[in-house]
Amino acid sequence: MIARHKLILQFQCIIEIILVLIMGKLLEIMSEERKMYPIKCSDCGTDSEVPFEPAADRPVYCKECLSKHRSGGPST
Repeated sequence: MIARHKLILQFQCIIEIILVLIMGKLLEIMSEERKMYPIKCSDCGTDSEVPFEPAADRPVYCKECLSKHRSGGPST
């Protein structure tokens, strides 16, 4: 019974170490600054930035126009 209890405690310690490592990596990823790319909105022509490299053959929208497209509203 004591051996089983020690094994459970060792397992819990291993789990705690893994969680600490995972949380540390997540915090590192979340704190990294995203590279932003300048764009001209395909709808309104406003200069803006997006967190991805836009493809030349696809439209790209500013935040306001993107929300209109997502909600099904008319483009300007």
